[in-house]
Amino acid sequence: MYPADHYAMIDDKPQILVDSKAIMGKRLTTVFVQQGKYAEEQPPGFMPDISVLHFADLRSYKADQFFATH
Repeated sequence: MYPADHYAMIDDKPQILVDSKAIMGKRLTTVFVQQGKYAEEQPPGFMPDISVLHFADLRSYKADQFFATH
């Protein structure tokens, strides 16, 4: 509905991030929030673009940091 040149996916479920990155490639920045029961269930080779301990940690990120990941 709102097309963009670049997207960010923020989630605490690694598999969702892996699947989304496989579809969108460099147009997507994946942000893994290491909380909850999924924090330890990481798929083999899982490498998020950004990783934080809590959602609130993203307040310290600037927009250009999301583009610098690819």
